[in-house]
Amino acid sequence: MIFITNMKKIIFILFLFTLLNAYAQGFIDPVKSKSIVILMDQSYSMKMQNENTTRFLAAKQAAVEILDNATPITEWALITFGNGIEIKNPFSKNTSRILESIKMLDSFFLTPIADAVKTSAEYLTEYSTGEEKIIILISDCIPTIGKPGSIEVNKLLENDITIYIVCPKNKDEEHIWYSTYKTLAELTGGGFFYTSSTSELIRELFSDNFNIFMNININNSSTLLIFIKIIIFLIILITCLFIVNKIITIKTKKIENTDEINLITIKLEIKHPKENRIEKFTKFPINIGYNNENSIDLPYLKPEIEKTGFSIMPGENNAIYKSVKPILVNGVLRKKKQLIRGDRIALQQYRIIYSGYNKKTTTIKEEPKNFKFEAFFLSILIFLLFLLPDNISGQDRIEENTKPATIQETGITLPLSPEITGQSEIEIIIPDEIPDFYKADMLFIHAHPDDESLDFGGLIAKASLSGKRIVVIILTDGEAGLDQFPDRITGDNYPEYKLTGTELSNARIQECGRALSILGAETYIRLGLKNLPYTTILQEKNVFEIINIWGGEEYLINYLRILIEGYKPEIIVSHDGPSDAHEHFEHRAAGYITEKTIARIKRSAPDLIKAYIVSVDPLQRYFYPNSIAIDVITPLEDGLSPRYLQITALFEHITQADASVIGIEVLSNFSKEYYDIVFWNLDNSIEQYIF
Repeated sequence: MIFITNMKKIIFILFLFTLLNAYAQGFIDPVKSKSIVILMDQSYSMKMQNENTTRFLAAKQAAVEILDNATPITEWALITFGNGIEIKNPFSKNTSRILESIKMLDSFFLTPIADAVKTSAEYLTEYSTGEEKIIILISDCIPTIGKPGSIEVNKLLENDITIYIVCPKNKDEEHIWYSTYKTLAELTGGGFFYTSSTSELIRELFSDNFNIFMNININNSSTLLIFIKIIIFLIILITCLFIVNKIITIKTKKIENTDEINLITIKLEIKHPKENRIEKFTKFPINIGYNNENSIDLPYLKPEIEKTGFSIMPGENNAIYKSVKPILVNGVLRKKKQLIRGDRIALQQYRIIYSGYNKKTTTIKEEPKNFKFEAFFLSILIFLLFLLPDNISGQDRIEENTKPATIQETGITLPLSPEITGQSEIEIIIPDEIPDFYKADMLFIHAHPDDESLDFGGLIAKASLSGKRIVVIILTDGEAGLDQFPDRITGDNYPEYKLTGTELSNARIQECGRALSILGAETYIRLGLKNLPYTTILQEKNVFEIINIWGGEEYLINYLRILIEGYKPEIIVSHDGPSDAHEHFEHRAAGYITEKTIARIKRSAPDLIKAYIVSVDPLQRYFYPNSIAIDVITPLEDGLSPRYLQITALFEHITQADASVIGIEVLSNFSKEYYDIVFWNLDNSIEQYIF
């Protein structure tokens, strides 16, 4: 017996020696150590629902699943972004602290993916010790600071950094950035995965740890032949040890290998008004009362007793009773007891009586088998030994250049739409200025700069791409809004302090002009009405208070009427007036005064305006069961999608969190823009009208 144990150890050592020799000769690639940064997205859009959970919770679960499969030679770090970019946990092979950090994470604000990738790459380059450098980006891939094109792919390739992306979104959801990030991952040698397929990523990351032979380098027939000879040599060594063992066994005069084992039998008497029987058990534990795991059939046991069963296990000289909940044993509620003969356990109408415990020790003898040594086997052994070459080397191995090609070498670039600087030159009309009117196709009326991109951007872009002439009226200049400093860029027209009042409104006017130029509007009319603060519910005002502050209903109707009758648009689009949906009070006022103006115009010129529609928040469209959906994700003939133009326009609203959070983070998840029809007197649908 001792010899057999020692022989197993010798075989194991020989096996390791053979593998190490193969490593040394270059026929098997050693498992490479890895340095992996988990880059976790904590942005606003990660709060959105993803099937039965939020994206952020799905992302955290994916991160935990990856870390649960960590290997001893891999070091891990955790970097987060959303509330700034923060190195939460530096590199360590102990994943417990990272797991604790992940559990404590919550979602916050912006999505600076490009800066976060850059920070992770710099951290990997400076502090990692592993042979492979990997970033696992866990994100819904909706950037709000920095576009995907700003990621420096060449620097990632130069530093041999691989990116894997885990996305907590549904596979069937359309997304304007997906192809960009998929290409980014592929260019670096990584891959794009959904949280539902995290196990596939784990297999790809750690396949070399699952099966050592997956790393065999077989590049030509010579190498293959030598490797086969190594395997044959290992088999010969093992076989030879077995032969030696049998020779020794014969010469030691039938050494007996004996093992003692205990055979235990527990006897139980089962009593019930309808049955009485005795059962014997040799397999343990004995589970009684558990519906799915019963060791004994109790046909009259009621199913609701499922969680009140018990188990009987063998002890040293008697059986031991255990239960999760107390059960009557000899009339006393107990959860544990060393049973003695005659003990009665009550389970509903059943009485389980402990009737006996039998322990028998027996000895198993193993006689050595007769061994017949055959001469030809040694001949084969010697023959195979001589077949092996004297010097096994890896000189014939073909070295491959496994370094990823740069973008210049591949000719591949990230699949982004062209940089948009403006589809049209925008005409800006200041307050009280009478414009040079022209025949417009569509006229949009909004309360604030950035509403044009947030609520109407897809439709404006789609209409302008199809050649429609667009006029946009903005009622206020947004001076009471909130500058998102310090979460914005600084420099040029953006100082290193929070803008307020006139400074903020001047910045917002410029942002709106750039955004409307990108969307393709032709004219931007500023009415310059007072913008009221709205940071708490106590500041909320009703529609009529706003109308009076803005100069009164008649003044506003006459002002808008001059503009509408001057441009003669066929379609007017605005916010909705007071409705069940939750909207900014100035949006409701804008919708109310637009509706009143249109009603006044229709009395004298009923055919001037052919259609009037109002915007619908995609997150509140249940208030508008008859709303229409406009496709804004499908690219038009020039390859630009309206949603891409809308997102690009939202990037221009640098001071506004509503644009860079609500706009980009939320709208990027929708392939359609929604509107409710107030009246429609055109012969074709809005999609047909646009095209």
